Formats: sequence, structure tokens, C-alpha cells
Amino acid sequence: MRWLIISLLLVNAAAFWWWQAQREARLSPPVPVRQTPDESVPRLLLLSEVSPEAAPQRRAETPDVGQDTAVEQAAATPASTPDEVVQDAAPQECVMLGGASDRDQLRDWRAALRGADIAVAGVISEYPEQQVSAYWVSVPGAADPQGVLAALAAAGIESLLMEASGDGGGRISAGIFAVRENALRQRQRLEELGYAAEVVPQYHELPGLWVEVRGSPGLRERAAALLARRIPEAEPAWRPCGEVVQPPPDSDGQR
Repeated sequence: MRWLIISLLLVNAAAFWWWQAQREARLSPPVPVRQTPDESVPRLLLLSEVSPEAAPQRRAETPDVGQDTAVEQAAATPASTPDEVVQDAAPQECVMLGGASDRDQLRDWRAALRGADIAVAGVISEYPEQQVSAYWVSVPGAADPQGVLAALAAAGIESLLMEASGDGGGRISAGIFAVRENALRQRQRLEELGYAAEVVPQYHELPGLWVEVRGSPGLRERAAALLARRIPEAEPAWRPCGEVVQPPPDSDGQR
């Protein structure tokens, strides 16, 4: 029992000594170590430690001549405008298709052209216009219209009619002709008898239904031939786009 107590005391004493030695080691300051610089390794200097004369100079950047030139050429080259693009495209022909008696007939013509991939507008425009329906031949009644009537009848001129006017005079009708050549022949007969005859066209108003057709040059000939094949009875009229329908004159200017 006594040896056991002595052994415990020795163990405690050894443990106390070890703990005390470790505590002193932790509390003691570290010993500074002086390092000798290696001259073969370049020393790192701060910018403030270097004089302006010794500071390295920045190398000037050499511009990319090829790149700048390409940019300048691109800027100097004007972009193509929409007008220039249109000018480069193939020219288009524009004609107005008309001559139909009503809208249904014009729609049939339009459908026939569209079936052949010809561009036809969907809007039907109406331009009322005057068309010659007949030619009126007349001579002045002069001071004695009844005497003129009798003389013309004696010469074989038919279809005579006195056209009175407000001034008491008037003209003598020598016939109305559907064909202009017949009217001109009647005028020539009257002139041979010594009368100053005139030919005056007679007009009537038409609805003037038109639709715009566009395509490559030669469009009018192609469209007319196509309508003739698909609708043989069609008698279309053609006009350039934008053509103004002029009012009819009072006379054809021929005497």
C-alpha cells in the first residue's frame, strides 16, 4: 500500500513538471530570424521608391493600319438608298385594263389574268368617260332654211331635218351616221352642191371601269393574248397607267 502511494506521487510530480515546461515554451517570445537576401533574385520595388528618370517608359502602341483603312473606306462608301435599289430592279410595265360592260365582266377578265400569275389589282376604279356614238352631218340654214331644204331634197339628199335655234336661224340636219367614213362622204356630197357642211361627233357617257395590271415589259401583249385564248368574246381596252381621260371636243374640227 505504501508503494502504491509513492508511485502515484511520482506520477503526479512528473506530470506537473511536463505541464510547466510546455507552459514556459508557449509564453516565451519567438527568436527573430535574419535572412540574407539572395542577390540573384531581383528585388521588388514600389513605384514610390523609383525615380521618374529610372521608371520604364511605356511603349507606344502601333495602330493597325489595315483595320483603320478598312473602317475609313467603309465610312466613305455611301449606303445604297431605296431609290438605287429600285433602279437596279427590273423595270415594270403598268397598264390599265378596261372596256368591260360591267363590273362582273371585268372581274372575269381579272380572274383569267390572275390564273396565269399576272399581277392584277383588287380595286376596280371608275372613270366616267365619253365615247363617240354617232356623227351628225349638217349645213347652215342661212336666211332661207326652207329654200335650202327644198334644194337639198331635189338633189337627192335624204334624212333632212330643220334644227331650229334661239336666234331664228338654225342648221339643217343631213343625217346621223354610226360610221365616220359615211358621214365624211355625205359631207363631200353637200360641199359639191355648194354648202359648207360640218361633221359633229355625238357622245354618250360610259361607266369607265378600269383595273391596274403590272408586270415585266411586254405585259400588254401577253395579257391581251391570254384573254383572247381564255375568253374569246372579250374586247378589252388598254391604257397606260396614269393616263388622264380627256373630255370630248365639241367638234372634230373638220368641215
